[in-house]
Amino acid sequence: MSRFWLFLGICLICSGVGTAFGIILLVLYFWNELKQSIQGYNQTQNYIQQNTNDPQYYDDDTVESMK
Repeated sequence: MSRFWLFLGICLICSGVGTAFGIILLVLYFWNELKQSIQGYNQTQNYIQQNTNDPQYYDDDTVESMK
């Protein structure tokens, strides 16, 4: 969601006219931000796990050649 919805929600809350709608906009905005943040974190963790070479799974000759 764009920052416009955040701004509009804050304005509605502060005006008192559309307080309920403003609260809903703020909740949706922050819910979406948290969801995107969690998805980005999970994708980063998956990438790190796939691209990490753990020497404990290699035999001794391979570990020596990697050094």
